[in-house]
Amino acid sequence: MSSDFYYNAGSIPSLHCVLKKWGTAIRRYQECYGKNDCPWWYNERATLSSLAGAVWLASGNALEEYSTEKGRKMNSYKGRCDIAISIGYELFICEAKQALFSIGHKAKNGLDKVKSNLDQACKAAENLSTEDGRRLGICFAVPHLPQQDTKFIEEQCEKL
Repeated sequence: MSSDFYYNAGSIPSLHCVLKKWGTAIRRYQECYGKNDCPWWYNERATLSSLAGAVWLASGNALEEYSTEKGRKMNSYKGRCDIAISIGYELFICEAKQALFSIGHKAKNGLDKVKSNLDQACKAAENLSTEDGRRLGICFAVPHLPQQDTKFIEEQCEKL
């Protein structure tokens, strides 16, 4: 498995250092548990915990799965926020989803699943209070390549 990482925080440059440290956190995880293991192969919570670790490595603060008020004033309810991230002077409150999808030779609609999960995360983030920070939806895209399709890995990754 390659340990090459590409970092792009888009319009949120303060998160660039978090993404870079996420690569460091993943490498440390693999040093401990082996190169053939990754947190995102388990579930959203495991992936989210590795992101939280990256926030701490980037000299920020992260709090996962905490209780908060969701919704609007008259329709508010108790719920949980997936993660709050404080980095520099910025605070982000985030809802996350994880999309597992095949990139095998016969796979279809993988990116549709990613887009759908990102839309769901963004919609869930809309229920968080703007007073608590900038709201973000996160989708962890986890591609899977069937063993019989490994000869197509370069082609499939290029499509992705």
